Amino acid sequence: MSISSILWPIDPDQAMHALYLTEKLGIAYELIEVRNGIGAGKIFHNGRKPIGTIEAVKNEIRDVLGRAFADEGADKRAGLRNLSQTLDAAWRGGGVAQREIEAFVDAL
Repeated sequence: MSISSILWPIDPDQAMHALYLTEKLGIAYELIEVRNGIGAGKIFHNGRKPIGTIEAVKNEIRDVLGRAFADEGADKRAGLRNLSQTLDAAWRGGGVAQREIEAFVDAL
């Protein structure tokens, strides 16, 4: 059994991607307590500010792993499998992504 993606955003663009994968697509977990530097400030989408202590990090990791190995994790893995199948179909056998990239290259 595989577990869901657990994201540790370091740079500002990674936090945006982590938000999309966790909140919009529901296929990953975003770690909050491990953030430092600029990322240790208030997180706008949830209002949280990391505590940043070793104990807070341990608690968050325990919580995330507990959820990842339970029904919630199974749901996230199923969502990830569905996304994978959708992307695979887009690139294979004349799928929309394949057609669009070919049209782009032909237009060059």
